[in-house]
Amino acid sequence: MLNYLSTQRGSVQLLITLLPYVLKFLYKKIFSKLIGTEFSFIFVVAMISAFITEFVGIHFLVGAFTAGFVAKRFISDNVNDENYEHFSEHFGQQLMIGFWFFALIFTPFYFYSVGLNIKSSMFAFDTLIFAVLLCIVIVLFRIGIMSFHRIIRMKEKISTAIDINSMLIPALVFTFVITEILLKQFHINDVIYSVLMLYGVFTTIIGTAFFLLAMRNKNLLNNTIETLKITEEKE
Repeated sequence: MLNYLSTQRGSVQLLITLLPYVLKFLYKKIFSKLIGTEFSFIFVVAMISAFITEFVGIHFLVGAFTAGFVAKRFISDNVNDENYEHFSEHFGQQLMIGFWFFALIFTPFYFYSVGLNIKSSMFAFDTLIFAVLLCIVIVLFRIGIMSFHRIIRMKEKISTAIDINSMLIPALVFTFVITEILLKQFHINDVIYSVLMLYGVFTTIIGTAFFLLAMRNKNLLNNTIETLKITEEKE
């Protein structure tokens, strides 16, 4: 396992190190002369990056994330480069907006592909109970630790710290990615796979519920304050 982790870490570090130079070299030598192909160029590089990480045993989302991080820097550098007059700040912003809309359209298909792997056996009573218990323990631990940090270091009120950290509960994508890696590389059994997948779903449900509850309490508090102000003005 240590060898596996070392290999994957080395692969990611190598990708992060080389990808900016690859982007810069290819764009300077080839694609800078083909105005209007920047979106396609960055998209293809992101696809290749995702394929490489998937090939070496890391989830493809890691490669896509790395490509996005590098692409943001690449766009910023080209905006400030006088050699590419057509690469204006407005053009760079349009590229970023284009990729944002692209991700917005295709992200649901990732969750659709995950849903295809869900089996009815995952919803066995003992699996559900174990997933719920795991979710409760981890969520309470996370909220407690993070709230303690914010109260001590940032001098926040307890209620404010809990509200903020409750919104950080959802771990759907992270859990799905880690679970898929564990399944492919370490061949975890079906029970562990089911519990982890359900844990990811439950954290999202709980996080959303906490968020709605916090917003409701905030609105009630604001309404109460406004009512008191109106009452005082009338008196």
